[in-house]
Amino acid sequence: MATDLEGRVVRLEIILKAYQAQILKDEQRIQDLEQQVRSGEGGGPGASGNTTAVYIIDPVVISSNGNVTAQTIKAMVGGTLTTIRTDATVHNRMDVATVATANKRIIVAPNGDGTYTAVAQSC
Repeated sequence: MATDLEGRVVRLEIILKAYQAQILKDEQRIQDLEQQVRSGEGGGPGASGNTTAVYIIDPVVISSNGNVTAQTIKAMVGGTLTTIRTDATVHNRMDVATVATANKRIIVAPNGDGTYTAVAQSC
């Protein structure tokens, strides 16, 4: 019985080590993705000279010269639409309000102070 218990403990240690290794790999992947996004922030060439980021939010009404808070900012990272942050303030300095119509995502640009500005909305 003690041998069976020891065997179980050894198997659990192996499983735990495998989980720990996977967590380390995932943490490194997250850091790499964050660096990709940061290097492309501003919509221009990134640190590597070839990274560009386009940021979007889901449709929401933002009045002309108004803003909304608690917006989820997304960007394409590695071919996947990835959430960048969920607490952003987005300003609208366009002459008309944006609309909350389904599938009319809003393209936004970072302002450099953690806020974003709406620059266009899909048709």
